Amino acid sequence: MNTERFVEALSACKLSPTEIADILWLALRQPLARPSHTPDAVESGDSIRQETVAPSLIAADAFADTREGDTTGVQSRDSSFDIAAQPLTGTLPTRALPISVPDVGFLGETLPLVRALRPLLKRVTSRTVSRVNEVATVDRFAETDIWSPVMQADQEPWFEVALIIDRSPAMTVWQRLIEDIQRLLRCYGSFRDLRTWELVDTEGTIGLRSASDRSLHSPKELLAPDGRRLVMVFSDCTADYWWNGTLQPVLALWGAAMPTVVWQVLPDWMWKRTALGVGEYVAIRNRIAGAANQALKPTFLALRPPKRLQAQRTGDRASMLGASSSPPICLPVITTDWEAIAAWSRMLAGDRRQVTPGFVLPFSGWERFHDRSATKQDECLEQFRLRATPAARRLAALLSAAPVITLPVMRLIRTAMLSESSPLPVAEVFLSGLLQRAAEQPDTSEPELVQYVFLKEARKRLLDILPSVEAIEVIEAVSQHVAERLNCTLADFRALLLSPDLQAEADRYGLRAFARITAEILRRLGGDYEALADQFDHPHGSGVRDAELIDFPLEDLEYEVAQLINFPPLQPCEYESATITAILDRFDFETATLAQETRLLGLRREWVIQRRRAATWGYTEPLSADSEDPIGLDMIAIPGGSFTMGAPKRESESLDNERPQHEVTLQPFYLARYPITQAQWRVVAGYDQLDRALDPDPSHFKGANRPVEQVSWDDAQEFCKRLSVSTGKDYRLPSEAEWEYACRAETKMPFHFGETITTELANYRGTDEKEFNWSGSYAQGPKGEYRGATTDVGGLPANQWGLHDMHGNVWEWCEDDYHSNYEDAPTDGRTWVELDRAEANRLLRGGSWYINPRYCRSAYRLNDTRDNRNDSIGFRVCCVPPRTFS
Repeated sequence: MNTERFVEALSACKLSPTEIADILWLALRQPLARPSHTPDAVESGDSIRQETVAPSLIAADAFADTREGDTTGVQSRDSSFDIAAQPLTGTLPTRALPISVPDVGFLGETLPLVRALRPLLKRVTSRTVSRVNEVATVDRFAETDIWSPVMQADQEPWFEVALIIDRSPAMTVWQRLIEDIQRLLRCYGSFRDLRTWELVDTEGTIGLRSASDRSLHSPKELLAPDGRRLVMVFSDCTADYWWNGTLQPVLALWGAAMPTVVWQVLPDWMWKRTALGVGEYVAIRNRIAGAANQALKPTFLALRPPKRLQAQRTGDRASMLGASSSPPICLPVITTDWEAIAAWSRMLAGDRRQVTPGFVLPFSGWERFHDRSATKQDECLEQFRLRATPAARRLAALLSAAPVITLPVMRLIRTAMLSESSPLPVAEVFLSGLLQRAAEQPDTSEPELVQYVFLKEARKRLLDILPSVEAIEVIEAVSQHVAERLNCTLADFRALLLSPDLQAEADRYGLRAFARITAEILRRLGGDYEALADQFDHPHGSGVRDAELIDFPLEDLEYEVAQLINFPPLQPCEYESATITAILDRFDFETATLAQETRLLGLRREWVIQRRRAATWGYTEPLSADSEDPIGLDMIAIPGGSFTMGAPKRESESLDNERPQHEVTLQPFYLARYPITQAQWRVVAGYDQLDRALDPDPSHFKGANRPVEQVSWDDAQEFCKRLSVSTGKDYRLPSEAEWEYACRAETKMPFHFGETITTELANYRGTDEKEFNWSGSYAQGPKGEYRGATTDVGGLPANQWGLHDMHGNVWEWCEDDYHSNYEDAPTDGRTWVELDRAEANRLLRGGSWYINPRYCRSAYRLNDTRDNRNDSIGFRVCCVPPRTFS
């Protein structure tokens, strides 16, 4: 064999490893003599693999490795692979180098993950394994003359692990992560045993396939009598057996006997879009080391759990069970994040201070919760447009240009057009509901070769937003990607697609299908592109000479598409919910911007309000139990991010205490949609007193939907404490950084409406006040009315994140102490307080109905004593998601 002869030759030479490596490196870059063997004469020991692909697959499938990240070492090479160095005489190279689209390793630094598992890696006394106690045995011999060994229990790892791998088609995207996790647990985890299983759905019955011998087993075989087996279900929770409830009895079976956790491959902001969203989002605590799932303590975080799940909170077991004898299933959920794993490990080890997220799933009745087949295409597309990340939206638009889609194709386009290494955009497209399996499938059992197509209407709308130049770029990028891995030029690759003399070889590698798809894309562009499409469809009858085909000028098409580019309304997406955890409700609102427009042939400039409808996400906290007149607290999900806090010197009427400007990075949080209203205040004031009494009706301007005012900073603290005790969530006043970040909503101007403000958009003093030398306008903006009182919350447009009355109406207390400037201010958004803060003034933000517009700026800072009350001061509350990881 070639390899054996090569090793013998190297053994005869006295070379160092470095010299051998240099020789191999240089040899791979030198052209060798063309071998004389025929195309089919491939030696069995050759390191180059023969790639065979069904003609129904496009070129990306024909050459892509079916295992993402499989590089298989350095490939041998000779001149038969160098198409550019050979004349196109009608024969292709006998073999082709495989194309691999490697993903970057997911885990990166594994040491933090190993440390995160440390609470579960302790050793305990074994019940089955013992060893001889030599000292005690010798003492027995000497004292009793009894020749009998003294045995003592040995120490062994606390847990063994059963890793359950979900092998649904969508999970193929995460193959590299699966391999990394298996390697981590096998090499670093100090577990008593580690076995890997695969989920198998056989006609509605869940089974397990052993990863070692591929035999089928019952899920009951995993049950451990001593409860010392960890069941980790590695999944994205999107397969059919998740949605139709087939898997839930199996999870309940495992969770009743031993710790069971779902290892989610998707980030937490996507969990509600999977089958987990059928259940209720909970925060899980535990007091028993190694407790099975049925002993865990979930705290519900949603608006109102279903009665059967809500009964679990109150302890009403009869109500909880209802007609079924099986309780809901409590499932902790972790991600590939060391902080998430550490929180879960400590929680499972019995640390009652630790909280980990999870879901309580119903045991039965899943057909009532979700019918994916009934979801309209328009609804799927709209939800995808609102919720998907920009990378996923762009990937979907690019993929719509191909009538047949496979995972290798998606990876090729993702790598070539998006420069993305993460498979998350691919997963988002799969979860969108816009893809379905193609009617005609190739004869293969490989999940990566399963073909998908877009739903007809969704594909049409996605193609409408894809500029023509993008379609050409998709063809060019994929073609270039394939050509590079064939070691040929792009011109030679086009010749392989078009030359009649090379059609037999092109069919062997699946290139005819690639040409067909290219023709369909070009034909949509119309005009001269149709003639080019005909050449792809009918290369034999096109009448074009080989020389012309080799110089097929696809590069020139980019000069003809400028007039075709348009920007339809589907392309922009103003709201990014990708970083928000547990999005439950959608809130629609009106937002506006204020800008100047030129009128009367350029002789006059007027301020014009541009209004539009938008949507945001969050949840509603129920405050009263009155079913006839429920009162809730709307909380808006604020995405994490960075912003520049403070005002620049060039900002009109800015002050020194608003500087120096500094960058602040914040984690996601929730903020009240409106200032606390008098109706909300009245309900919470009726809760049990904690530190101080609250006046249930303190406001000067009466109205249930008007903001509560004449409340001190201490009153607001009591309100937050009572609300936190009642709901189990951590409610507080926002920090100064959180308030300004939420107010600006990614804008950098004095107001989130623009460079100035008008009383049509906010409630403040819009008229001049001579006594205080106040102006009713700001920065040459318009003046307006002076309402002289507070107004109902939500009556005026919100900012871009759906928060109302951030400018004007009432001043809003913040949690921080007042500091004269931002020197040494925190840069992570946390509250800035002093050690001895009893006498320190507190921060107020936002302006009020009484004040002029300069004080309503996003950066303006007011301070007052903590016990001050007047009819211009109110507040809104903040809530941080109950988790210990990002």
